[in-house]
Amino acid sequence: MWEWLTGAPLDAGVKPTARYVGYVIHHVLNRSGLTTPELVIPVSAVIMKHIPYYHQILTGFSEPLTRLWDYRRFDEGPDIQRHPGPVPYRYFTADDEVKFLRDIIQQTVEQEIPQELAWLQGYDDAFRHIDAQFDIPANEISRLIRMISGNRGSLAKGKRSQFDWLPDNAIAHIEKIICESLR
Repeated sequence: MWEWLTGAPLDAGVKPTARYVGYVIHHVLNRSGLTTPELVIPVSAVIMKHIPYYHQILTGFSEPLTRLWDYRRFDEGPDIQRHPGPVPYRYFTADDEVKFLRDIIQQTVEQEIPQELAWLQGYDDAFRHIDAQFDIPANEISRLIRMISGNRGSLAKGKRSQFDWLPDNAIAHIEKIICESLR
């Protein structure tokens, strides 16, 4: 799959990123008519959760084809002595790549997007409750929500000094609001 994107063997010094591959997947889905330009399916987040599977798919295609190349790496770029031409890249069985893509899109649609939407709804709920009960600037409310939710419902002791202007009972109440909202 990576060679199809770059025309270079996987170990030629160029590595695909999940974000770049996610962009290509989005582009292919859009061009095929399966999605619209404004609909972005965030597959790169799910790819990042499955790096061994992703690597297996990339190397399963790349390793056999890389053996068809004769090249040496140099700082200024590869010196290619022999390459297989376009045929191995045009005519290959992509069953594993298609299954990977299907699995990633399915997990993104069925799990990642609903989880992200639930978190955003919880974030909005926590923000509204904190804003209604405390006189705290919006950017500080946002920081509190991110820090507390990222630390399993409590403000880390090392971060407490950043909010030393808030009494301990206020922090405890804010932690409770965030936990209930993001449940």
